[in-house]
Amino acid sequence: MRVIHNECLGAMKSPIAHAMKFLHRALVNIAPEREQEFDDAYAYFQLEYVDSAKWICHVDPRKRFIRLSRRVVEVTWCASYAYMVFYLKMIQGQRVHEAREIDLHSDQELSAAMQLLSWAYENWLNNEDTPWPDNLPQPEESPRKGSFKQVADELCLCAMAYILHHELAHIRLNHSPDEKSTDAERDADYAAADWIMHPSLAEYDPKFVKRALGIAVALEVLTSRGIYTGEFADASHPPSYDRLVHTLRRFIDDPNHVVWGVVVATLKLHLDNASIPLPDATYECFLDCVEDYANALSRGLAEKETPDAE
Repeated sequence: MRVIHNECLGAMKSPIAHAMKFLHRALVNIAPEREQEFDDAYAYFQLEYVDSAKWICHVDPRKRFIRLSRRVVEVTWCASYAYMVFYLKMIQGQRVHEAREIDLHSDQELSAAMQLLSWAYENWLNNEDTPWPDNLPQPEESPRKGSFKQVADELCLCAMAYILHHELAHIRLNHSPDEKSTDAERDADYAAADWIMHPSLAEYDPKFVKRALGIAVALEVLTSRGIYTGEFADASHPPSYDRLVHTLRRFIDDPNHVVWGVVVATLKLHLDNASIPLPDATYECFLDCVEDYANALSRGLAEKETPDAE
């Protein structure tokens, strides 16, 4: 039997509760063609939501128990909203891997989206818990179909489904609760992506694009944290930029796929915001640009970890 502990949603003050109540459904809805397989593989697990401002996303594979905090979903929803507004208003149809000036406050909706992203990241990175600003976009009970809020809901649920399938993969792969291994984390990344990205889907099938964007957002949120903190990896996790690139490369063949375009645009958004210098280069395709950005982050991390010569 699967048990969802969602009692905290009733008293949750954050509007993210509107999205969180659908999270358990997203586990199946992200790949409905595998519903029976899901029932067979995960006949029993527990998922607990906690109303916490801490970033909590943890699984105990032996107990088949996952704990998830609202902070994870808040940041993911805000990133989903901001990325889509930014891409659709300012980037779509442009050659995003070439340099161009963009005024992030030239458009009212875009400005609000960027303020929302700043609020989410400042709360997350500074371990704060300021209330969701009333004057900025937020999840709603019934957003207008086709609105940015409705798109953010869908993209956030896809991203969260990938995150939760990563934790479920630890259960399915029989990982030890005490195992601190980059191989185990990489295996869980790939297993979650393989579960979601059904091989029958063509690369530009809307279902393929939507699922791939969800995976991209989930892994880019982790990468963007490293951009601001310099902490891309730990003893048990591969560098987040490697996870982003290598996971997506498993199923996206077209180096100019729209998903790579979104990743280029939104990575550069964070890199510019963090005042991180980028290679002065032009690129043949979006993937080349993403890989060069990842290499630049890798070099920066290596330089940080290498002590100065005496």
